[in-house]
Amino acid sequence: MNRPLLPLIFLFVTFLIHAQPDTEVFLFDFEFSKDSLRLFNLKNISDSPGYDNQPSFYNDTLVLFASTRNDQTDIRSYNLNNAETTWLTDTEFNEYSPLKIPFQNAFSAVTLEKDENQRLLQYDILVKLEPLMLIDDILIGYHLWLNRNIVISSILKDENLTLTVSDFRFKKHKDLVDHVGRSLFKIPSERKDPLFSFVDKNSNPWQLMSFDLDELEAEALFEMMPNVEDMVWLNEKIAFSGKGHKIYAHNLKKRGDWELVATLDNFGITNVTRLAISPNGKKIAIVGEYVLDYDPETPDAIVQQQLDAYNYQDIDMFLETYTEDVKLYNYPNELISEGKVQLRERYADFFENTPDLYAALENRTVIGNKVIDKEKLTANGNTFFAVAIYEVENGLIKSVTFVK
Repeated sequence: MNRPLLPLIFLFVTFLIHAQPDTEVFLFDFEFSKDSLRLFNLKNISDSPGYDNQPSFYNDTLVLFASTRNDQTDIRSYNLNNAETTWLTDTEFNEYSPLKIPFQNAFSAVTLEKDENQRLLQYDILVKLEPLMLIDDILIGYHLWLNRNIVISSILKDENLTLTVSDFRFKKHKDLVDHVGRSLFKIPSERKDPLFSFVDKNSNPWQLMSFDLDELEAEALFEMMPNVEDMVWLNEKIAFSGKGHKIYAHNLKKRGDWELVATLDNFGITNVTRLAISPNGKKIAIVGEYVLDYDPETPDAIVQQQLDAYNYQDIDMFLETYTEDVKLYNYPNELISEGKVQLRERYADFFENTPDLYAALENRTVIGNKVIDKEKLTANGNTFFAVAIYEVENGLIKSVTFVK
C-alpha cells in the first residue's frame, strides 16, 4: 500500500486543524421505549476547552475520543468504573477517530502529520509502544473496522469523500461509491458478514444506505434530516440522529420520517453531532456544545429535570429533584403533601396508571429562586392548563404551589 499521497492533503489537514468548534463529549445512561428516549446520569467526560469529539466505545467500560491539548489533538480515554481520563497518545502529530481493532488489545486512529501526510496507525491499549503503520497510501478521513482484515473508509478524492474498502489480506483498496459522508457504522445483526451503513450525498436530501460487501451492492434505507450526516444504530431497525438540541429516531419498521424522542436543552446542550452507543446498549455518548448562557446551578435547570421525569413517568428520577421535606400547596397556602414519602405515594400510582400523561411547557418565568411554569397537561384523555410555582433551595425543589 504505497503510492504518492494526494496534493489535496494540505488543504484537508489545514481545514481539520483550524475549523474545530468548542465541543464536549457527554455521556448518558439511557433507556428507549414507546418511541421515547430517556437520558439520565449526565457526565461531561471530556470537560476541557477546545475540540473534544469522535467518541467510540472500546468496550462497555472504556470510551475513546479525540481531544485537544496545547493546540494539538490526541486520543483520550474515559473509564466508567473510576471516572478517570487518560491520554493514550503523545506524539508530534494530531490523531483523530479512535476505534477498537477487532480481536486485538489495540485501537486505530487517523493521523494528521506536520509533513502533510495522513495515515491510519495502530496503538496498543495496554502498553505505550511505538504505533504501527496500517495504511499510508490513501487519504483516510474516517474509517470503520468491518472485521479484523477489512477497513471501510471515507477518503478524500476529487474534492469529495469516496467510500473505499481496504483488505489487509491482499493489501488492496477498492473504491465503492463517490460523494459520501463521514458516518460509517456496522448495522447490528446476526449475519456472519454484517452490512454497514453510509450516507450518500449524491441526492438531496441525503440518503442513508446499507452496503453488502459480498454482493458489492448498496440499498437505500431512508432519508437523512436536512444537512445532517451523523447517526448511530441502536439495533437492526432503529437509528438515532441529532440536530440542534434534539435527538431523533428512525424506525425501519415504520417506514416513516425521523421522530423526536428527546431534547437536550434542559441539560444546556445544543449543536449535537456525533453519537456512539456502548456494546451493552446502556450508555450513549453525545457530542455537542454548551448553550452559552446555560448554568446547571440555576433554579430552572432542576425544575426542567423534574418536568422531564414527570413526562418519562419515572418516579425515582422525579423524587431526586426534591428536598426531603418538600411541601406541595394548592394556591394560596393549602398544604396537600409534605415530605418525599407522601410525594411518592401521591405520584407513583398516578404515573403507573396514566399512560398518556404529559406536561407541555407553555411559558416559564424565573424570579430569584422561584420558577413559574404555565403547563398544558394531558391525562386520561383530558387536557387542561395549570400554573406551578417552584421554590428552589440548594439546587433542589423545596416547595411547589399549584394554581388551577
